[in-house]
Amino acid sequence: MIQIKNCVVCFYFRLFVQNFSFTMAKNTIFIIFIACFHWLTAQNEITLHFATKAVSIEKQNYLLLYEYQSSEIHVFAKKYRITLPENLKNSQTAFGFVNFGGWKNDDLGGNTLIAVSQYQFGKPVIYVDYNHNLDLRDDGTPFTFNNLRDTVAFSLFNAEVVGANLAYKLFYPQHESPQAAKQIETILGKTGVGRDNKVSPVQYWLSYTTANSLMIDTTLDSVNIRIGLYDENKNGLFNDASDRIMIGDAISQKISPSLSDGAVEYAANCVIRLQNKSYKVVEIAANGSFIHLQATDEDALRMFEGEKVIDFPFKRVDAEMTTLYEQLNAEKYTVLYFWGLWCKNCQTSTSKLATLSTRYAGKMQVIAMNVGDHTDNIRNHFFAHNLNWLNGIATKDILTIFLTDTYPTCVLISPDKKILRFNASMEEIEAYMRR
Repeated sequence: MIQIKNCVVCFYFRLFVQNFSFTMAKNTIFIIFIACFHWLTAQNEITLHFATKAVSIEKQNYLLLYEYQSSEIHVFAKKYRITLPENLKNSQTAFGFVNFGGWKNDDLGGNTLIAVSQYQFGKPVIYVDYNHNLDLRDDGTPFTFNNLRDTVAFSLFNAEVVGANLAYKLFYPQHESPQAAKQIETILGKTGVGRDNKVSPVQYWLSYTTANSLMIDTTLDSVNIRIGLYDENKNGLFNDASDRIMIGDAISQKISPSLSDGAVEYAANCVIRLQNKSYKVVEIAANGSFIHLQATDEDALRMFEGEKVIDFPFKRVDAEMTTLYEQLNAEKYTVLYFWGLWCKNCQTSTSKLATLSTRYAGKMQVIAMNVGDHTDNIRNHFFAHNLNWLNGIATKDILTIFLTDTYPTCVLISPDKKILRFNASMEEIEAYMRR
């Protein structure tokens, strides 16, 4: 549902007085003034009302399971004591954590305890720590998986805002292959919340999604748009400083919480752009039921696809300073590649981008912007892989300019310095090179 109100200037009152009786003229003028006052105080305003049921648009999260060996467990290298129902202590029991940021006093860093009994038998029983006290004896009836295709749904409620909640769905993941499952086990088993506990085999792990997105399809200036709210910190609220306003296309139904895909991080009086018009975000309801916007002359503090890229200085790996404009080539496309040695997905993307840059050497160049690695390690990596790209260091300001919040990220820039794609895939880059 959308409401749009525009300022209307009312005049010709004298004409009314001349053509109507005094009483009728008074009544007419009064009604017109009331209408004008209402319009004048709500000029250029938009209120969007969202459906009450949130949905999930993100990829599945893995619920790593750790073997229960004693009441003392480790979370982020700190020791905690958990209490299980008596019937779990003598059965095959594992535990894990789901993300939830809605607790008032949270020592677990936004994580909520889940216990899984009989997890090796295909019909696990799920216990949820609803009150976040690490005692699963007072959390009501558990859930049971009837088969490997079954799902379990539950919600966690914000401790400070009544009614605010986050819905979860647990299920068994479908791995592409045993090799893919093993790779996931290798990567996540060493980085999980409870990595200091004994990790159970990957075939027993569960997956989960969170319903932390609200969306609406509507029409603005005769154009179909899709706009949404995203609970970034997963606390059941949609108006925290870290939450996001998603802007997409109603026809393609594409929308994403990623900044590089057009989302805007919410802040008081932040400005978004809809159909080339700027709107100040006046209010977002805590439960995400509505967003109230007001037209403004302020510009949204971000670049958009199709616009000219701004110039900025940056330090090269060899410690020399340069600028983006100094490195752009008027005869080639440029790929700004944000990456890191710590990023597992960057390994595959770097290889694919190297293949493209060699294949289309006459049409494209790569400027690699590293995030978080020591310069010696960067140089050694590029030497070992025979990469001759220009290497720069990405500062926080540069990452903000280019809306970079996921890695790797490729920003494709045309020879005439226009941004073609903020989060370009390898397929999109190659499509431009083939033109």
